[in-house]
Amino acid sequence: MTLADLPFGAPARVVHLGVCGELEAELMELGIVPGTAVRVVRAAPFGDPLEVDVAGARLALRRAVAGLVEVATARGQGDGGPPDPAGRPTAASGPAAAPSAA
Repeated sequence: MTLADLPFGAPARVVHLGVCGELEAELMELGIVPGTAVRVVRAAPFGDPLEVDVAGARLALRRAVAGLVEVATARGQGDGGPPDPAGRPTAASGPAAAPSAA
């Protein structure tokens, strides 16, 4: 799956950059490296660019560039990927999933 295919709000991790050279260096300078937590926040009105959360920083990426970034969804999203090391809640383990203290 690529970053461009990721549903809005779904947590994932970068697996591979399908590009080399100058664009690869630019993505790496922005923090898009294998192992980094990412999620697509929203898209512009006509679907391009995408607003992407990269380890807490918000970036705007063209959909074509996001399509070059291979990602794996996080644990709780069906593929058994690595959990968030910072312990932040994911869509499956957020406040709605926590038991209430009654």
